[in-house]
Amino acid sequence: MAVIHSTIFRVKPGRLEDMLSMTLESLKVHERLDVRTGRLMTAAVAGEASGVFAFSTEFTDVEAYATFADEAARDHEMQTLFARAQAADSPVVLEQQSLATEIPLGRTPRTGRGTVLEIHVTRPTPGRFDETLAMAGRVAELVERHGARNARVFQLGYAGICSGMLMSSWECDSVRAWAKVSAAWQTDPEGQAIAATLTAASPTSTLVFSGLYNEVPV
Repeated sequence: MAVIHSTIFRVKPGRLEDMLSMTLESLKVHERLDVRTGRLMTAAVAGEASGVFAFSTEFTDVEAYATFADEAARDHEMQTLFARAQAADSPVVLEQQSLATEIPLGRTPRTGRGTVLEIHVTRPTPGRFDETLAMAGRVAELVERHGARNARVFQLGYAGICSGMLMSSWECDSVRAWAKVSAAWQTDPEGQAIAATLTAASPTSTLVFSGLYNEVPV
């Protein structure tokens, strides 16, 4: 099961270029340590989180993440970068780090990465975890039918107050492509049925956070 490690941070005023330069350095160090899945996203529309950046890396499983983490802890260049990110003159303010472990939905996602990422974090209703996953599968099928890619669900771990919650995500090739997917909630009978279930008096889960993210070329 895939594992995603995410680092969330804000950029200090006037330091965007410095942040991008540091991110490029980080990507090169990750690649030297055989991790080539790093990507930088920014929250375009996400309420209080708008403008926040997220740097993420994906691993095939928890063992692969652990191997990287052990190597990174011994790597001088990686540790120097992390120290610079926390220094007084750093271009960023680190806010949180978390791990997310993919939960299989018994389906094969439509492969490929997009430049727009939609994320929803939910808290499963006690005793209805299986129903929550079944609903996540229906959502994944719906959004991919309307053009989304890589629709998956993860459980957040070591994520502070969000630990144990579920994160559903899918990607679109552009904002226009995302708009077509978004319209499915009103135009597709299945989308309408899912929306009605999720907003019913006794839903399978409670929505905690939603955000629309854009990938940042580095």
